[in-house]
Order: sequence, then C-alpha cells, then structure tokens
Amino acid sequence: MTSNLREFQGVWYALQFFAAPLQGHLVVVRVDNRVAMSYINFQFGTRYPSLNLLVRHIVSWTESHLLGLQGVHIRGVLNHQADLLSLVFPSSLESFLAPSVFSQIFSRWGVPAVDLFATSLNAKLPLYFTRFLSPGALETDALSNPWPLGLLHAFTPVSLIQQFLSCLLWEVAEVVGP
Repeated sequence: MTSNLREFQGVWYALQFFAAPLQGHLVVVRVDNRVAMSYINFQFGTRYPSLNLLVRHIVSWTESHLLGLQGVHIRGVLNHQADLLSLVFPSSLESFLAPSVFSQIFSRWGVPAVDLFATSLNAKLPLYFTRFLSPGALETDALSNPWPLGLLHAFTPVSLIQQFLSCLLWEVAEVVGP
C-alpha cells in the first residue's frame, strides 16, 4: 500500500468517524501529502488507479453528506505531532497471521464471527475489535467489553496475553487462535 493511499484512507476514516457533526458543512482537510491534497481538490488523478477508486467513493459520499471538501497542504515540519500520533501502534499490535495459517484455522474450527485483536489494516473478518477508535470496528478494547456470541478469533499480542487469559475466565466464549 502506498503512502498516498494510506494518507487518503486516513482522510476517509476521519470523514466516517466525524460524519454526524460534519453533515452539511464545508470540510477543509489538512494533509502533509501533496498527492492526497490534489486528489481531494481535483477529485481524480491519473497515476494511481487504487487511489482513484477511493477518491470516487469519497466524492460520492461527500455529495450526499457535505457541502464540500477541500484539501490544504500542511508542511511536514508543522505536522510533527500528528505524525508521532500515527506511530502509537506497537509492532506487536500490527502483527497478523499468514493467510495460509488463517485458512487452516478456518477449515479446522470454522469461520469465527469476530476477531478480538485487529486493526483496520490487518482485519481478516468483517467484525473486529480494535485497540483504538477506528471506523469499521465493532468495538474498541476487547479486554474491557463483552464479547459477542459465536466462535471468536484471537491472535493476541504478546503484551496482552496475561490479560486475555484472565478475560477467558469470565467470558463464556469459544475462541480459536494460533
């Protein structure tokens, strides 16, 4: 995934998350990526087909929810705090199973209903818990929220294994994982 696409996905997630308060307003998006800014302002580009698909989706959403959307470039040195915040995910939380291992789990135990430890970047199931607020997540923090019924998948980050095992004592759940 290119940095341009990641930047634009960040814009899309922010629009989804703040959809209600933004409804009917002109929204100015400050990005430190000139390609993302251009795609926002011109609503298309020629170099990145995958970015074009996301742009068309955002343009369609914008037309029915916002008065307008404008991109403004912010120099990277002025965006230092936001860049640091984007690095808060430790690598252990971004790890994921190889697709072949995930398929083996599915074929042996069935398809889980929910992934208890995922992010929008590594989710393998439509329903997932994530550590931080994220558009598309069922809920945040699997360790402090009740788990839904059904087969659950847990590829628990090493730093959370002890807490996860404690939760298993209290939850009535069927959980599969490596």
